[in-house]
Amino acid sequence: MLSPRRLSSLRRIGARLLHLVAQQAGADGGVGAVDADGFHVPHCAEDGFVGVVVRPDHHLFGTAPTRDGFARLVDDLEGQLAAPPTAAGAATDPAPTLIAESAW
Repeated sequence: MLSPRRLSSLRRIGARLLHLVAQQAGADGGVGAVDADGFHVPHCAEDGFVGVVVRPDHHLFGTAPTRDGFARLVDDLEGQLAAPPTAAGAATDPAPTLIAESAW
């Protein structure tokens, strides 16, 4: 879903890319997480998200309705992380988690 350049950028910041699948879905080598409570996959499918970015503090950075939109969301994340901090001595946050559609 993401270009090698974007994946490399995400690796550099330590982001985790999860392929979220429904609990009843068969697990394969690309699956990173199962929606054990059955909440997230139906919600994302109903709202038409193919990907979301979750900040380290568990707040939502953004959602994307298309693969191209997800790529732009990752570009936005990269651009914001490259911007100089607004507060002197601001602490470095842990990396975000990106959740991409796999089977919803």
